[in-house]
Amino acid sequence: MSKKYFRLLWAVALWILMTGCARERHVAVNEDGAPCKATLAAVGDIYLTQEQMLSAAAADGSYDFSSAFSAVAGELTNADLAVGNLEGNFCGAPYDTETRNYPEALATALQGAGLDVLQTANTYTIQNGLTGVQSTLQAISNAGMQPLGTFASQSDRDEHPVLIREVNGIKIAMLAFTKGVDNVRLPEGTEYCVNLLYSDYDTSYSTVDTDAITACIEQAKAEQPDVIIAMVHWGSEYDSSISDSQTEIEDLLFQNGVDVILGSHSHLVGKIAKKQITDKDGKEKNVLTAYSLGNFYGYDEMSATRESLILQLEFTKYDDGTTEVSAVDYTPIYLADCGEEAVCRYPVIHVENAISLYESHYYDRVSEELYDILKKVPADLKEQVEDE
Repeated sequence: MSKKYFRLLWAVALWILMTGCARERHVAVNEDGAPCKATLAAVGDIYLTQEQMLSAAAADGSYDFSSAFSAVAGELTNADLAVGNLEGNFCGAPYDTETRNYPEALATALQGAGLDVLQTANTYTIQNGLTGVQSTLQAISNAGMQPLGTFASQSDRDEHPVLIREVNGIKIAMLAFTKGVDNVRLPEGTEYCVNLLYSDYDTSYSTVDTDAITACIEQAKAEQPDVIIAMVHWGSEYDSSISDSQTEIEDLLFQNGVDVILGSHSHLVGKIAKKQITDKDGKEKNVLTAYSLGNFYGYDEMSATRESLILQLEFTKYDDGTTEVSAVDYTPIYLADCGEEAVCRYPVIHVENAISLYESHYYDRVSEELYDILKKVPADLKEQVEDE
């Protein structure tokens, strides 16, 4: 071979090495030989009004909420991991929605519908005191789910600061934070009980607690996960605009290693934005923010809060060790009031399926009035979630 040919081969090899194109990236496989792909379903705020609680009451004093979620249970159980935000406590009878003390039957129904993780870091974390925090964590665990963002004691926090779930060869680390706890100050010495976004969490929510947030993320990174998900209770109620403070928190989370942010608190569905960033270590990656997932189960007089969604994310791990969000989708849902005489007064409705049933002449399943409402939901949600 000529020297010119050898120089050409060397130039091609050097170009491949420098551009990182030595081989095509492939999906990794787990120990069973299956692709390393994991799916996550996420829903928004879960709370009870007095009417919702009474509608699930039986004559013997028990409660059953399972029928409320039957139409959407498939969307949750089909996901490898399903998460939601619980705005309330489980403290035992007597139950009182004014103090956000709910029947443990709600936890049972949520687990039966397919939820695996409940965020407990939010406005109502300490609504019923520290004993309420502890009993809530216990009730969630007893129901077969895992709480996220609150802790029963300092030792509990020290031992389990991060929730780790391994799914199909993908290691997922989960954290949760709240902007505050209903404008009250935590009792001195109990700061361990919840992850907070602000140091002035009981007043103006203006000073982001950078050190505390970064420390939590470092604990997650120490577990060497493939993905870090942060569930954040932020923003303002009934306001889907994105504040400067939220943007600051979003940047802080992504710069320090978080891959996905799942927001709650506004009760309205917000934007879903996927973008590429360069983090503080110079690593380029794709990240996703769902600013607010709206309400999942909490009937509000404001009609816009009854339109919501189940966010569906797919994660894929590649043979170069990287993992990213490979697909994003959502299922429109609607929380209806079917009246006091209905078998289930407040069902979470799978919008597309309900529309299909009505158009197939199953009028006993969906009324004409409800059908007219549901037809508008997909377009409303599309406008709300699209990133401008």
